[in-house]
Order: sequence, then C-alpha cells, then structure tokens
Amino acid sequence: MGNGGGQRADTDAMAIASTNITHLAEDLADHTTKLGRTGITAKEFGTVHGAFSKGYLAGVQVLEASVQGYGQALGGFAGNVGAGGKAYSANEQAQAGAATNAGK
Repeated sequence: MGNGGGQRADTDAMAIASTNITHLAEDLADHTTKLGRTGITAKEFGTVHGAFSKGYLAGVQVLEASVQGYGQALGGFAGNVGAGGKAYSANEQAQAGAATNAGK
C-alpha cells in the first residue's frame, strides 16, 4: 500500500537516510578542508583596505569552524537515525513475536 507520497519511517528507510546523511557529512568534510586557508593576506586588501583584513580573515576562520561543526552535527544525527531504525526493527520483531505467541 502506498504512503500517499509522504515520508517513510520504516527500518529500511531509516537505514537509507542514515547512510545518506553520513555521506553528506563526509562529503562536506572533504570539500571544506581548505575553507579557512584562503591564501589572502592583508597585502591583497591594499593600502586603504588592509585594516579590514583582520575581520575578514577572522570571519573566514569562524565560517570554517561553523561548517566543521555542522558536519559533526550531521554525523551525530545520522547515527541517531540509524540507532532509531535499529530500535524500530527490534520493536517490530518483539511485537511480531508477541502477536504470534498470543494465540498459542
């Protein structure tokens, strides 16, 4: 029976989601390794704007740390989704066993 186009919350769907989120977190980490190392120095800002380089370079460092933190949060979320799927599966098995044994 279809789910009307909505989201699934079964064990397989949760395992797939966990894997996809994990891959996203890994890709994010792989693609942002140079984010904080722009190679730009105060000299590239020129004489007039050189004073603003510190704020820009500090902001780039904050951006890098934020993206890394987001990646770590995604990894943790993926683990929680995977663990939820396993708990869901264990509960389904236990309930199936209880229903089977109820009529004996």
